[in-house]
Amino acid sequence: MRESTSNCRLRRVLPMVAALLALLPACKPAESGGPVFQGARAYADLKQIVAFGPREPGSPASLAAREFIRKEVEAAGLELQEFPFVAQAPQGPVNMVNLVAEVKGTEPGIILLTNHYDTKVFRDFAFDGANDGGSTAAWMIEMARALGPARQGRSVWLCWFDGELWVLCRQHRVV
Repeated sequence: MRESTSNCRLRRVLPMVAALLALLPACKPAESGGPVFQGARAYADLKQIVAFGPREPGSPASLAAREFIRKEVEAAGLELQEFPFVAQAPQGPVNMVNLVAEVKGTEPGIILLTNHYDTKVFRDFAFDGANDGGSTAAWMIEMARALGPARQGRSVWLCWFDGELWVLCRQHRVV
């Protein structure tokens, strides 16, 4: 018997909700003087990311987005590591770069938050990926600011993937 679509979605969403709930203690209210997530600032970051244009892997816009993410994350006090690789995409080999920043925790274990900063390749029209790659990349930049370089609890790895993550899955035969 096939599982219902809503049950499948729920099974995929629950781990993400649990991870986000684990982060709530790190996002202190403004009156505590600690870091706070600022939606307006995340939206400004989204506008900047979209202004680079379609961020197809290997493109100048992708490089500009990656440098913007680096600048903002490092300004938040985190170190950003790059993990370059060559993916076998439908259009041939493409240079891609995944990004990872770590918020160091005081307890064993890691919470992994991921997104992608690139845009899907469409040849018939320009696709800026505002709500696909852009919004999540901007959200994650603001999470880096809100969490800061260290926190009580588990470490948090903030990962910006290049290539819509499907490349990573295909290379490891997940899909």
